[in-house]
Amino acid sequence: SELDAFYARSLHSALHHRPTVFAVGFTLFAVALLLLPRIGFEFQPTTDEGEVTAALNAVPDSRFIADMKTGIDELQRRVSVERVGAVGFCFGGRIAFLTPTLAIGVVGAIGFYGWPTGPSRNDTPAPAEVAEQMTGAVLGIFGGADQGIPASAVSEFEDALAQAGVDHEVVTYPGAPHSFFDRK
Repeated sequence: SELDAFYARSLHSALHHRPTVFAVGFTLFAVALLLLPRIGFEFQPTTDEGEVTAALNAVPDSRFIADMKTGIDELQRRVSVERVGAVGFCFGGRIAFLTPTLAIGVVGAIGFYGWPTGPSRNDTPAPAEVAEQMTGAVLGIFGGADQGIPASAVSEFEDALAQAGVDHEVVTYPGAPHSFFDRK
């Protein structure tokens, strides 16, 4: 095609004039580095957290769980994997805690400050309430200064995991707030 011919000519020309291409590339890179302090370091635009939260609250948790099942099925279809684990942050941490209950071959879950007790936004059980159904190991990571997940909820979750015989570890970082892993 015409596009393929254009790319072939461009590549041939670039390879034929390597020193020039290198010099131009290096110069543009240097200029970009010099301009960086003037344009700033914010590579991700700011978002309205209220808008994001409202959009997420409109989606039932069962949809997230169905998406998790679909993702794992697709991964196992495309790649020869022996074991699959789940990792999630915040509400994703709660979903990750629930994946070992889904009978889809998840061997472990890591939840960063996922709500382990109490009602969900929509329709999923609390991970502590279904600990006896968990068939994989669980690592729970929490912040000791998390305003939304009190130490009593973390203790209740850990007790439920222990009573159910789930291989688990729960780590609380003293003084760490909610969402401490992704703070600047």
